[in-house]
Parts: sequence; C-alpha cells; structure tokens
Amino acid sequence: MPIFHTRFAPTPSGYLHLGNALSFAIAWAIAKQQNGIITLRIDDLYNTHFKTEHLEDIFDTLSFLELDYQNGPKNTEDFLLHHSQQNKLDSYNALLNQLIEMNKIYACACSRSQLQQHTIDGHYNRICLNKNLDLDSPDVAWRIKIPLEEVVEVQDQLLGTIQVPLGKTMPDFIVRRKDKVPSYQTTSLVDDVTMKINYIVRGQDLLHSTASQLYLAKTTGLNA
Repeated sequence: MPIFHTRFAPTPSGYLHLGNALSFAIAWAIAKQQNGIITLRIDDLYNTHFKTEHLEDIFDTLSFLELDYQNGPKNTEDFLLHHSQQNKLDSYNALLNQLIEMNKIYACACSRSQLQQHTIDGHYNRICLNKNLDLDSPDVAWRIKIPLEEVVEVQDQLLGTIQVPLGKTMPDFIVRRKDKVPSYQTTSLVDDVTMKINYIVRGQDLLHSTASQLYLAKTTGLNA
C-alpha cells in the first residue's frame, strides 16, 4: 500500500486566511493519523501580486500553528533558490507539448469581454475550436479539447464517488494562459504527480478544478 502523502499548497498573493489554516490543519491531522508525509508546495508561478512578506507569512503561520511538514522549502530563501515553480517550467511545458502532439490543444483569442458574449449557461461555447488559429500567434490562450459528453469521477472520502460532467460544466478549460504561463490546472497536476501526492484536502468549490486535473492526467497517461 502506498505511503499516505498530502501537501500544503498556498499561494503568496496575499496573507493566509482562516480557510487556508483550516485546510492545512485538516491535512496535517489526517497525515499524522496515517503516519504519512506532508509536502509544502508554494504556487508562485501565476501570482502577479507576489510579495516577499506574503511568502514569509506562509512560513510564519505554519510555525505559529505548529504544523510541521517533511518535504519542501524551509524558509523564504530556500524557496526562492530551490523550490519556486519558475524552476519547473520545463516539466510544465513537457506536458503541454505532449498535448500538442496528441492534437488535444487549440488556440483561443477571445478577450474577457468576448468570453462573456460567447457563453452558454455561463460556460465557454468553443467558438475558437474550429478557427485553426496558430498556437504561436500572439495573445492566444491554449485550450484542451474535451468531449461534450465527458464525465469525470472524483473520489471523495466523505461523499464517495462524485460524477462531474466536465464537458458541459468546464468545457475546454485553459492549459496555457495568454501570457504564455502554464495554467493552474497544468502546474498543479504536474507538481502533484512529480511529488507523488495521493491525498488532497480541498474545498467543495474546487470540485471542478479537481475534475479538470484528473481529465488532464487521464489524457496524458499520468497517475493522479
């Protein structure tokens, strides 16, 4: 049976709030109960509001709450030198290149205002799917093709198996942003797989995010 391995994954875009602390505490308590491993992963790649004091707050808060962990950065300097997601771009881009080779990606040039116009029940209507825009065109995002009938099963410890109709509720989500930065769904999956994370504490509001990462994993043959 694999070793229980969970993670803390804060973002340094602001000071940690009560929800972060609660999530960390739950993950920590379960890991201790299971004699498992906790990894600290700080998601800094797409935070335009990154500040050093926000990064320091992560370490200060974990120390204050006495939430210890086994893997990951020990302080701000260690993070910036060895653990920043900026150092992992090759891994993220490798996944994106695999999707390109599989013909699973297309370019989307829609602006935010256009996206609001091109929606069905609040969801993207795939208007750029058949435009055949060059992936190297300036100011385009990359989207992954998802069949409309795609349903992803998410295993929840409390609720059991949850079926998420991803093709209808989160169609063709973005895997690389217009600024050429891999999206959260891409980076989170790659990091979790690389770190061998097998248990994640998330709020119900991130259900579709979880389903999208599971779909990415299934598409690329990753074990998530």
